[in-house]
Amino acid sequence: MQATEKDALRRFFRTQRETMSAVERRLAEEQITRHVLELSAVRTARTILVYLSCKNEVDTWALLRHFWDNGQVVLAPRCEPGVKGKMNIHRICSLNDIAPGSFAIPEPRPETAPLCPAPNPDLILVPALAFDRHGMRLGFGGGYYDRFLRTLSALPLLIGLAYDFQLVSTLPAEPWDIPVHMIITPQTCIVTEH
Repeated sequence: MQATEKDALRRFFRTQRETMSAVERRLAEEQITRHVLELSAVRTARTILVYLSCKNEVDTWALLRHFWDNGQVVLAPRCEPGVKGKMNIHRICSLNDIAPGSFAIPEPRPETAPLCPAPNPDLILVPALAFDRHGMRLGFGGGYYDRFLRTLSALPLLIGLAYDFQLVSTLPAEPWDIPVHMIITPQTCIVTEH
């Protein structure tokens, strides 16, 4: 039953994202970017793991450029070919280190972006189709982030970026789901109980 409910929610939030106008999206992303860059935890982070946005996700490309300009180490995920649900982490230093990868998602190019076998980011920008006010997230169904987060020796600050409609009161959750610590939308910044 829960899988069916999650699938319906995924369809709903994808549709909502797709129906945003380019102007609405741009204004929302500018506000989110400003909120992110105002956080002292972001300004002082040495190493940041960033999802490479696509398919109407909250844009991370402006943040990526800011982190590089600020001298911060930027990491990004790459799906491991042939291994469902597993992603590897690579250091990216420029746009030349990025190319379309699995599922047509931008990913680090393994020939130019070095693999980080034991990543230790200070914070992670986590993608999702929706978040609830408790920090739970509705992912895309592959379990990549939850599997990856369980491999870390210590959990860094997890920040979810969302359009306002992607923040809801509650979402279905599984025992193995790992909540984010903070959710940033154009209108608010929520620190969860985690």
